[in-house]
Formats: sequence, C-alpha cells, structure tokens
Amino acid sequence: MINVRAHLRALILTLSVALGFTLVGVSPASAASRFADVGDDNMYATEIAWLADSGIATGWPDGTFRPYAPVARDAMAAFLYRLFDEPEFTPTGQTFSDVAPDNQFYREIEWLAASGIATGWPDGTFRPYEPVNRDAMAAFLHRAWGAPSYTASGDVFTDVASQNQYVTQIEWLADAGISTGWPDGTFRPVQPIARDAIAAFLYRAVTTLGRPGPLVADPLADADVVVAADGSGDVTTVAEAIAQAPSDTSAWRIGIRPGTYREVVQLRRSNVTLLGGGGSPADVVITYDNAAGTPKPDGSGTYGTTGSATMLITGNDVTVRNLTIENAFDEAAHDYASEQAVALKTQGDRLVFDTVRLLGDQDTLYADSPAAGRLARSYYVNSFIEGDVDFIFGRGTAVFDRSTLHASDRGSTSNNGYVTAASTDVSLPYGFLITDSTITSDAPAGTFHLGRPWQPSGDAQAIAQVVVRNTVLPDAIAPAPWTDMTSTFSWRNARFAEYGNTGPGAVVNADRPQLTTVEAADHTKFTYLAGPDGWNPTGEQPPADVTAPATPTGLAAEASDGSVVLTWQPVTDADLAGYTLYRVEGAGPVDLASATAVATDLTDTSFRDRGVVNQTSYTWVVTAVDAAGNASAPSAAVTATPVGAVLPAHDVLVAADGSGDYTTVQDALDATAPGTASDPVVIAIKPGVYHELVTVAQSHLTLLGTTGKAADVVLTYDNASGTPTAGGGTLGTSKSQSVKITGSDVTVRDLTIENAFDEAAHDYQAEQAVALHTTGDRLVFTDVRLLGNQDTLLANSPDADVVSRVYFYDSYIEGDVDFIFGRATAVFDASTIHALSRGSNSNNGYLTAASTSDQNPFGFLVVNSRVTSDAPAGTVSLGRPWRGWGDGYTKGGVVYNSRGQVTFRNTELSVAIRTAQPWADMTPLAWTDGRFAEFGNTGAGAAIVDPATRPQLTDAEASDATPRAYLAGSDGWDPVLG
Repeated sequence: MINVRAHLRALILTLSVALGFTLVGVSPASAASRFADVGDDNMYATEIAWLADSGIATGWPDGTFRPYAPVARDAMAAFLYRLFDEPEFTPTGQTFSDVAPDNQFYREIEWLAASGIATGWPDGTFRPYEPVNRDAMAAFLHRAWGAPSYTASGDVFTDVASQNQYVTQIEWLADAGISTGWPDGTFRPVQPIARDAIAAFLYRAVTTLGRPGPLVADPLADADVVVAADGSGDVTTVAEAIAQAPSDTSAWRIGIRPGTYREVVQLRRSNVTLLGGGGSPADVVITYDNAAGTPKPDGSGTYGTTGSATMLITGNDVTVRNLTIENAFDEAAHDYASEQAVALKTQGDRLVFDTVRLLGDQDTLYADSPAAGRLARSYYVNSFIEGDVDFIFGRGTAVFDRSTLHASDRGSTSNNGYVTAASTDVSLPYGFLITDSTITSDAPAGTFHLGRPWQPSGDAQAIAQVVVRNTVLPDAIAPAPWTDMTSTFSWRNARFAEYGNTGPGAVVNADRPQLTTVEAADHTKFTYLAGPDGWNPTGEQPPADVTAPATPTGLAAEASDGSVVLTWQPVTDADLAGYTLYRVEGAGPVDLASATAVATDLTDTSFRDRGVVNQTSYTWVVTAVDAAGNASAPSAAVTATPVGAVLPAHDVLVAADGSGDYTTVQDALDATAPGTASDPVVIAIKPGVYHELVTVAQSHLTLLGTTGKAADVVLTYDNASGTPTAGGGTLGTSKSQSVKITGSDVTVRDLTIENAFDEAAHDYQAEQAVALHTTGDRLVFTDVRLLGNQDTLLANSPDADVVSRVYFYDSYIEGDVDFIFGRATAVFDASTIHALSRGSNSNNGYLTAASTSDQNPFGFLVVNSRVTSDAPAGTVSLGRPWRGWGDGYTKGGVVYNSRGQVTFRNTELSVAIRTAQPWADMTPLAWTDGRFAEFGNTGAGAAIVDPATRPQLTDAEASDATPRAYLAGSDGWDPVLG
C-alpha cells in the first residue's frame, strides 16, 4: 500500500513553492470568542475556529455552531464550495427535482454536481436536508481532492470490507491521516457525521494535502472504453463497447457519457462494469420499446417476455452504476394481447446495481436465473425501480437496499398491480428481499399489492419467497397485500412475510405474515446474498457480538402418550433470538455435542417433543441463543418417561407423527379392503389435525379416535362451493366436503369433521362449505363433532328413489345457514345442534333444509337433544323446505317430488329460535309444502305463539315418530342407543 499521506504532502509542498501559495488558517485559535456553544475545552475547538476563520462555516444567527448536529447535504455542498474559494460558476439548469433555483444553496449544489463530487439519488433528487453519512463524506473528500488513485486492501476497518462501494475512498481517507476511525477498529460508514467532526476532517485534509485546486472531474477516466452518442468517445453504442472486451474474464470498464442510447444490449461477458458519466443516473439512458407482443422483423412471431428486454445480463460479476435502463413501450399506443415489457433481465450471479433507475410498466425487472434451483444473486442499492404489474419478478435472488420502488397508477380504483411476482425454486431459501427502502405510489389507497406467487407453466416447485422489511409503505398498499396469481396455488402456501415496516400501508393483520425476531435475523441482505462463497457487496458487516445470553431456568417436563411437554422460564436479554432444546436417551448427563437438537429457533417457552418412544426415559436441557448466534450455558436437566395410553382394538392405525401404520386417513383407506357384517375393519386414528380430503367408499368399516375425545382427532379441509377447480369452474356444494361417505354400514366415533373455509377471507359468490357428505346406508355417528358454517352436513342418498339412513348419537353439529340438509333419513339423538350467529339482528339462518322425497315418510328427526345458539333471540328458523330436484322426476314409473320432512321432539330449544314463525319458505316452496312438526319441546324457543305456524304431533302421531320407526326401513335396522 502506498503512503498517500507522505506522497501528497511532499507533492503539495513542492507545488506551494513553485506556485507561490501557502496554507492558510491552520494555526490554533480560540473558538470560544466565535461560538457560544464551543468552549476552548472542546476537542475540536481549533478546527472549528479554523473553519470559521477560513470562511467555510459561519454558524447560526444565534451565535452557535451546534457542533454535535449532523451535517446536512446542502451544508456539505456549501462547505466544499467555500473550500474551493467560491469559484465562478453559473448553473445551466436544475439538476435535481428537489433543489430549485430559489434554494439557499442552489448554486453550491449545482456546482457540486457539475464537479462530479456528488451525483444525487436515482430518483433525481439531492435530498438536501438529509444528513451526510461517514462513507459519503469520504467519497466527497476523495473526489474533491481529485480522486487520486489508491489500492484498498479491505482490512483497515473491521466494518469496511473490500466489497464496500466506498472502500477505496475510506481507506484513502485513513492513509492520508484525515480519519483514524474508532478505537474498536470500526469506521461506522453509515453513521451521520457531526459538524465538529467535519471541521476536523477538513482541517486535517487541508493541513495534510493542501487546499484543493480547481476541479476538472472526469468520472470515466479509468474506463477501458468510452461510449458517447455524440461521437466524442471511442464508440457510439454500448453494444460496440461490449464487443471490444477481451475474450478472457479480465475486468472491463465501460464508461458511458450522458445521452440517450436507443439500443438492445446483451451482456454475456463476466467481470464488466457499466458506469454512467453524468451527474445523476437520469443523464445516461439506455432505452428500447419492445413488448412481449411486438412482432419480430423477420416475421417469426413475437418477442415474448424475455425477448422484450432492453438489457439482458447473463454474465457474472457485473456492476452497473449511475445510469437508467428503460423499456419505453407505450401501452396506450398498442393493442397487443401481451404487453409485458422488460427493461432489465438478469441471469448472472453476483450482480451489483448502484444508483440505477429501471423504468417501465408491466414486468420492468426480470430477476431470473439460468435454471430452476440455480443461484443467481443481484444487489440493488440506492436505486429506483418503477412499474405496475409484477414489475419485479422471477426466480433469482435479489436484494433491494435503500432504494425506491415506485408502484405506478393504472387508473383503477380497485387493483393497480403487484410489486413482485417471485417464482423462487423450493430448493432455494431466499428470493426477493426489500429492506430499508421506500415504496411510493400515485395509486389510490388500498389498490396495490406487495406481490403474488408465480408458478411458470404450472411449476409446482416454484414456491415464491419474498420479505419486505424495515421499509416505508404508502397507503396504496392493500390491507391484504398478498394475493393469488392462479386458482391452483394459494399465496398462503408461498413464503411471504414482512418485518418492521412503517408508513400508512404497513398495517398488521391476519393476512400479513410477520417474521419473528429469530426469523428476521435469518432474513437480512447478508444472508440473502452470502451463498456458498460468502459474497457481500454491501460494504457493511454486522457488529460482532460475543456475549452469550442468560441461562434458562425452571425447565420442567410433563409426559403423556407419545410425547413430552417441556416448559421453562423466559430469558429477558434484549437481543434474545430464541431457544434450542436438546435431548438424550436415559438419565443423562447431556453433552450438547452429541445430543439431539430437538428444536431450534424456538420463540415460545414451551415445546411438545413428539420424537420419543413410550416407556423410554429421556433427559433434556435448553439453551438461549441471541441474534448473533451466541448460546448460553445449558439449563439444569430434567428427565421424564412418556407412557402410552391403551389403544382401542383396531386393524389399522393412523398417526400424523409417524407412529402408526399410515400418516393420513386417506392413505389408510386406500390400502384397506372392505370388512364384513360380522367382521368390520376398524381404522383407529391417533390425536392430531389431519388436513386432507377423505372419501370412505368401503362398507362394513369403523373410523374411531383413539382417545375417546372427539376434539383430539380433527379431519379438516377448507374447500367451498365457489372454490376454483384446476380445469376451470368451481367445485359446487356437493363436492366441497372435507369427508364423504358412500359406503354402507359405516361407524364413525370420537372424532371431529370440519370444513375450515374462511368466509371472511374470500369473496366467492357461493360460500357453501360441507364438512360431511353422506350417501351410504346404515351409518352411525357417536361422539362426533361436525364444524362449519353454511351447509355443514349434507345427509343425502344416491338418488330420489333410494333411502339412506343415518344415526347421530351424543354428537355436536354447528353451522348457520341450512347446516343440516339433504334427502336422507337422519336421526339426531341426545345431541347438540348449535346455531352460529351471522351478526344479524333479524335473520341468522336455518337449522335444516330437508329435501326428503314425498315417497319417504321419514326425513330428519331431532329427538332428546338441545338446540343452542349465540345468535340474538328470535333470529334462527328451525328449517325450510329445499326442493332438491325438479318436480315430476320419474323412476320405475313412480314420480318423486322433493318435499322436506322434519320433526323436532322432546328437545330443548334456544331463545334464538323464532317462536312466531319457526319454519320458513324456500323458493319455490312455501313452508307449508314441507312436512314439519314438533312434539314436547321445551325451552324459551319452544313457546307456541300461533298454533297455525307451529304444527304439533298428536300423541298417536308421536308414537310413530321415534328413532326406531325412522330407521327401521325394510330390513329392521336398529342402531338406537340410550
């Protein structure tokens, strides 16, 4: 490393003699007489006094200098302009959108840009009132002193690596003696610099290097080839400059002078830098206007999305700085079926885009990779990207740091587009990260989405991964910011999350997954970009942390069947990231090096360990882990032995945790042959939630939960009538069920069947969602819970001329609208029917909607049961007649019409039941077209206001309305219990 300080000092002293100038204003002086808040004891009193004597800083009108206030960018421009003895300069126009000619420091800022000392931001702003960070200060001073050549090592400061974009300037600053950094070996590049410190830096720079002379800035001085549209360079197009690169992979720097370059650029070579030579990225514009639907000149079709790109980069280790890449396709002037128009497509790895603008509408940036599962990393910093639909998309890994993403208004009042459409391969942990940035928009509030998952050509391995963190979101972002792209893949199955966002669009709700603190530590620009080679182009490193958190206390164990629940007291360290739980077989001790790490990154202070075997003793310890990965000492150990419960007799065992014959109910059914009347097949199901669609086609079969508690075993799914199907259309009510039973002589016991469809989260026109659909005969349900909303239970038969019988005993059924419906004969004995409130003050639904054939005297019988509800009084009907098929249906010469039959008897009715008119019409049938009756009911909802509206059975009729009478049929079936 050359000694810049000594070399330049000698050079300047020689020049001072030859040219006849001397260093001025560098002798110690009192600052106390100049500024009320700078005493002689201030460590920088001499430097501040020099700054004032030199006319570089005047302080505030109140006589203060405010030494600890950060230096704003406009003040920095003024300081440097005065340092150069206020050279003659006349601005030729307004370079920055936020620095108008009436700005106090307009001339100084325009001079700073024209001199090449500052370039501004990619969005065309200077941000005059923002503070100057220490890395930017180093860059300003380096450029102010002529940007001398210097070779950086990357090892001077612990937090300024060789990949830092300002490493040369920062190490030059240190070698020249202008800045020494902090005693801990850091430079703290992104920390704002205070006014007293800038006085010291300028004082040392002038003392060491001399006062800078007039600047003739040429940011392209180190370029291997210069592009200039006006012919003043080596070539006139970017494509020519790329073509001149050597065939090897040596570094090749292409400088581009201000101008608009209308060309399609393909950069397939590695180790290339494209550098714009203007005062801002807006000065150099590479543009074209192809779209996906643009016809090719040779007549071979259209360009397609990939072919529309203005610039394609497939080479690795490419850097692009200080320029604009644009797709200027005019959507309004064309009527193409495909109007995607890519400005930039990347497939290379280790790409850096610094102070770059990407302009377009739909599909502005295609961050791709050479193949699915291949790593292709891009880093965008201090940049600006605009678009509307999916304007950042693809399967690459891309970080957007301290950048502005502008979501353009498409003129809609409901949906103006999507910021991202990632197609990250499932094998890659990281897709897109938007961090410490700002999303802006001119779209109306709530009309823009953060993203949707893209599965190109139906690729099921494309599981989008996007995190937006520590970013300002505008009110244009929808409250539910993630959405589906197709009906075949839900955004909820993608890897979308947020963390620490701010702004009016940053609300937190159930539709906005948030990272935990532990998860956030794994989703930083460093983790996204590191890959297997440790790439870090950010120039920053997190501060080292070697202090372990406190040791967890109070570890306790509670053993049960096939699992042990561990609990402990929380650790209160501020940087706690989570806990790691270790286990060994036997009584210990626990050696962490050989123990099994049962769970890592735990954020709760409890965990159920299911990886144990009954009747085997185990010992556990837990450690706390902080955000830097430091682990505490292990807690005191605890020992426990899980004890298995006695399972009911069974032929097949299902267990979600893998301890049975099968892990899903449907797998067990698919592998099981039907039983016989004398020897039915018994499938036992261990506790767990089984998210699957289940069809029971076998006869002579029993499904039972192993614990005897219905809530312990849950068979669930979440389809609805309006759920889209893969082939187009929707499922319809009769195919929305979670469980369907078509076999006969089936018994179900001690479990829950649920349809978990979330009405509030969807906007389907048809939201019927069946939990259980039966068409088989002689079915028995004991201690079964049926959970849903509209159309929970469809008790049906194969056809109008077929009677299917179903018996429910000691069971629970809940819903709101028509939640027990169909044409089967069904008895509900000693059960609870719960009517959910829909939030209405007048109509909260109907318990039944029977469509019994008029040839069948027996439909639904609710007997010795309870009807409960959380709905307001008088807002729920007992039922209404559903005409399940058109009148006149004939089979075998017999006409079958749909005329529902329902009896409620000896049942306690909630106050929610309508008393004046408990039965309702259902077009085209009036309630009187049904066969509805009651007998011996009790409770507030059983009051008879008008006998004409509440038909009651006579004692003689009631003697024929019993469970046995309903279920006997022609074969004398009698499953009645109790």
